[in-house]
Amino acid sequence: MAVQWVYQAGSQWIPFDPQANYSIENLFRTGQSANVYVKSLHGLVYVNGIQLYAQQCATRITIARTGA
Repeated sequence: MAVQWVYQAGSQWIPFDPQANYSIENLFRTGQSANVYVKSLHGLVYVNGIQLYAQQCATRITIARTGA
């Protein structure tokens, strides 16, 4: 099963688009943080690959890694 990154929206988990998913996986593997364009959130989102969160403006969003 391929790795899929998701973010929490209320009680649901929403998958990131393929390009954002690829970028977040790279951040996770290299232990870095950076801004990533997320299509479904309509802009850049700061992603912390170590602490597993994304942040857009002042809103912190929980993210999770699924798959193998």
